[in-house]
Amino acid sequence: MPTRALDDTALTGLVADATAAPSMHNAQPWQFRYTRHNRTFALRADFEHATPEADDPTTRALHVSCGAALLNLRVSAAHHGLDALTTLLPEPSDPAVLATVGLDVRPGARREPADEALAALHPAIRDRHTSRCPFDEQVIPEDVRAQLAGTTGCAPVR
Repeated sequence: MPTRALDDTALTGLVADATAAPSMHNAQPWQFRYTRHNRTFALRADFEHATPEADDPTTRALHVSCGAALLNLRVSAAHHGLDALTTLLPEPSDPAVLATVGLDVRPGARREPADEALAALHPAIRDRHTSRCPFDEQVIPEDVRAQLAGTTGCAPVR
């Protein structure tokens, strides 16, 4: 089935959504490169925008931030009716390339539930904001901590 071209406005919107992701110290340690002929974004870690080594010695925060930007790109693609084929760590010889996202538009194609679930997250991209307010010292009840941990797949922190 033929696919429609992605114009510059659509591509700019996808990147704007992707780069609205949170990052430690708002460092935005990512770069997106789009290749028109194969309709693919490459997500690269931008080590020049990494947080100071004292704050992120293993670049874990950089990778978490890039993962958030990747998720936003996938959410935006789903919202705009694009199929996004994501490949993680596609170039072993270049560790800065964290993922590629190939885009395809299939007018009238039946969407998978996962795409609909991703598309439903789109409004949250612009609702997200950073708070620099101090955290409250209130203890989080055990049942709430367990429920939060269950949604993330992580063990509760003690």
